[in-house]
Amino acid sequence: MNTRPYVVGILISICVFSGAILAHRLIAFYYPPLNTNTIDLVIYMIATIIICIGIYTAVTYTSKVSIRQIKHGYRLRLADAQYKKLMEDSGISTITIDRKGTIRFLSENIGRLTNYHAQYAVGTDLMKGIDTNFRQLMQDAIDNIDIVKEYEETIQLQVYTKQRIKKWVSMRIYPLRDSKNDINELLLMVWDIDKEKKMEEELRNLEEMQKKQEEQSRLAQEVFLANVSHEIRTPLNGIVGMGNLLLGTKINEEQKEYLESIEESAKNLLAIINDLLDFSKIKSGKFHLEDGEFKPREVIKKTMYPLLLRANEKGIALKCFIDTDVPELLVGDSLRFQQVIINLIANAIKFTEIGFVEVKVYPYAFENNNMVRLCVDVTDTGIGIPEEKIANVFESYVQSDTNISRIYGGTGLGLAIVKQLAEMQNGTVFAKSVVGSGSTFTIQIPYKITNSTTGSTTNNEENEIKQNHLEVLKDIKILVVEDNLINQKVVKQTLIRQKAEVEIADNGKIAIKMMGDSLFDIVLMDIQMPEMDGYEATKHIRTVMKSKIPIVAMTADALQGESDKCFEIGMNDYISKPFEPGDLYNKILHLTQKV
Repeated sequence: MNTRPYVVGILISICVFSGAILAHRLIAFYYPPLNTNTIDLVIYMIATIIICIGIYTAVTYTSKVSIRQIKHGYRLRLADAQYKKLMEDSGISTITIDRKGTIRFLSENIGRLTNYHAQYAVGTDLMKGIDTNFRQLMQDAIDNIDIVKEYEETIQLQVYTKQRIKKWVSMRIYPLRDSKNDINELLLMVWDIDKEKKMEEELRNLEEMQKKQEEQSRLAQEVFLANVSHEIRTPLNGIVGMGNLLLGTKINEEQKEYLESIEESAKNLLAIINDLLDFSKIKSGKFHLEDGEFKPREVIKKTMYPLLLRANEKGIALKCFIDTDVPELLVGDSLRFQQVIINLIANAIKFTEIGFVEVKVYPYAFENNNMVRLCVDVTDTGIGIPEEKIANVFESYVQSDTNISRIYGGTGLGLAIVKQLAEMQNGTVFAKSVVGSGSTFTIQIPYKITNSTTGSTTNNEENEIKQNHLEVLKDIKILVVEDNLINQKVVKQTLIRQKAEVEIADNGKIAIKMMGDSLFDIVLMDIQMPEMDGYEATKHIRTVMKSKIPIVAMTADALQGESDKCFEIGMNDYISKPFEPGDLYNKILHLTQKV
């Protein structure tokens, strides 16, 4: 209650009363004839009236002040009630703690969050209600409140309910300062985020499950492709190998023509398999580029020779022009450069019945002294592509007409592989075409220019062993580990023609026994075999027998990961089936140090 108005009224009355007495004494002293009683009566009446006015004024003022205070108090209580209701409805709970973490106050809605009644939690340690994994986080937040005026980040942690169930909450901390600006208490604003966290966890679980499924699908695809590759390449190796052996015998021209047709068909089938495998490796991200020095002129010339034979068979001309400004030596993946050229030229030959296919190689631009953007144009006079379908020819499994696959064959992957290989090397590919007149496909790939003459990927022709050279493997004792009877015959006869000494083992277990009984110069090891496969046999040879004999993997599994695994397990080299005899001879001579 405000007593100030009453004190003021009393003081005014005392002053008036004292003034009246003083006036009475002065009048009596200066005017004695006046009746004293009359003077006293008049003065007392005036004093009484003044006192009443003072009391009335004090009471009136007090009433007005009290009404204002009552209204103000009502407004404060109403605002407080509205604030509490707002906080209750918003789901935000408030907690006040001291610097030691002791709870001083909790809002009533804390019960909805933790099932604890607010009054029973006051005086307890806040840390006991927080999961042990988050207590240090909370303690750091309390300790750091002196550094920042307001905690900058919202803390997310788990608290215990009354039933000891963990629940996720978000918390923001504010310092409460006293009159000395010291922080003795902290205000915590807490709200429930348990549902959101559970949804996030479910989403993460779904994403992880999806990744696992994608990984399983990818692995299943790799296994499938490896199996398909193995199952197709194994008999294909027999077809190609037997054909090569027959071509080396005395045959008439008609038989030679038939055998060459078989060989060409086998190579076409092998090209389709390689396209599928390359496309799969690119899509799975397992296709790796290998940079090295190469001579672009030599690579292009070697690429043109087999394609020239194919063009001659169709009665069309295959022309090649290499600009004199093309650098002599570049750094990049020569194998992939060769692959994109082969795909483009082979595609042009396939769709050209009359006329020619022309290849132009030139530097499109020298980006600086060390880089050149090499350009290859492949122009044909073939069937052409409708303008509205040019953009689609680089898509997977797409051809410009539904009848093309039936008439010309193919998988529709050749140009898709070209595009992806170009983009992997930071290059571009595009096409121009007129229906009935032909097409021009252009590819541009940047390469580094080098003046070094070492490390060239081109083979030294003096060391390259041709199939028709005889007795190059003389006195080399070779153990062939192969379970397929036809492939055994192919490999054995191919090696015997070069005067090698050959013994056959049906699986890895037999091979290990034979190596214990005899000495060999080199082992040609198949991978997939019964009882003991090539990996197990190689591991035994390297770790148990401690042998350093050269081992070459001969496998129908042509995936990138397969060759990597061969080297990791301890093999020295790798050749895929069907193999070129000259390639096999070179590997054997190199590993036995005969070259």
